[in-house]
Amino acid sequence: MFSKVKQAQSSKVAGFTLIELLVTVSIAAIVIGFATPAMELMIDNNRAASQTNILVASLGLARSEAIKTGNDVIVHRKGATASNWDAGWDIFFDINGDGDYDAGTDTLIKTYPALTGGFTLRTGASFDDSITFQASGLITPAIGDTFNLCNSDRNVDTARQIIINNVGRVYTVTGGAVC
Repeated sequence: MFSKVKQAQSSKVAGFTLIELLVTVSIAAIVIGFATPAMELMIDNNRAASQTNILVASLGLARSEAIKTGNDVIVHRKGATASNWDAGWDIFFDINGDGDYDAGTDTLIKTYPALTGGFTLRTGASFDDSITFQASGLITPAIGDTFNLCNSDRNVDTARQIIINNVGRVYTVTGGAVC
């Protein structure tokens, strides 16, 4: 007789009701709805920061190589459109002094591929084709300029400005880039 009572009690405790399940799924949907935009913004910010760090590191490499070796180092954009650095850039010692990378005579330090993820990288007229870091660490042309890094949706909140001042120092600003 005891086993029949125990069997009857255990059959009553058997999972969720339909109402409990609907309430749980509704709450989960609301939480996910609030979290998704914040997650997308975080991902966009991380991608922009990554692309910015690549450019800043490459400019730092060029400057340090110029200072270390006592030779001018050029950072030259790839591609045919002035002020458009989306296609990537090369860093090299310009042995023949023509301002362009020539595989037979110049020494390539590093090459950077095109930007990924729909990012654009534009600069003003001072750096439309290249930047030269002199042995002193100063830049040619001797006036600074700004790179504007924007993602595909052109959101100025996630955009970055990479600023090179007239003495060759590089720093970044989040937001406010001209997209």
